[in-house]
Amino acid sequence: MWREVDFPKTYDLEQLLDLMESVNAGLAEPLRDVIVLTPYGTELRYPGDRPDASSDQAREALELARLVRDKIVPLVPGPHSE
Repeated sequence: MWREVDFPKTYDLEQLLDLMESVNAGLAEPLRDVIVLTPYGTELRYPGDRPDASSDQAREALELARLVRDKIVPLVPGPHSE
């Protein structure tokens, strides 16, 4: 639970962003593009299940993942915030 919201264990980034919006709409809205990463946690998780991502797709996925890391990690209590 974070900020009185019970975030479920899920790979559905749209669902998580919808919950985040109730806590911080200003943070959730700029992250909406990361919804395209959902298949990377499910369908594309294991090599050989689907065709590999192209270089451009991989680059975009990394940029979006870094955006999430840069926006979210500083907000979550833990060793990095001490």
